[in-house]
Amino acid sequence: MLSRILAKGKKPIFAHPERVNPLIGNITLIERLADNGVLIQVNSGSVLGRFGSKVYNFVISLLDQGLVHFIASDAHSSHQRTFNLVRAWNVINESYGEDFAEKLFYTNPKHVLFSEQVERVMK
Repeated sequence: MLSRILAKGKKPIFAHPERVNPLIGNITLIERLADNGVLIQVNSGSVLGRFGSKVYNFVISLLDQGLVHFIASDAHSSHQRTFNLVRAWNVINESYGEDFAEKLFYTNPKHVLFSEQVERVMK
């Protein structure tokens, strides 16, 4: 199905692969998806370590390899699984720099809204 979507020129966004148990640690598969045009989004809670060290370490590996296009909230409400975007921005900014954070939190999401090319974010 993914091949058909990509063949139509669509750019699917894979939301929080870092929290899909069979994918955790499988950098090769995520890289293959990204190389074939799938956009990768991780959650702010994962960046902050809210889903455990296994998920956190995988997210860091994805970021280090330039395999993350966006960081989003995955917020479910203002009380449960909240936004945490400012805290996640601060973590990314401190670890990778402001330009890196800007691309993940602002530039790439804006490109999606305007059907523009989304860039790979590298250190």
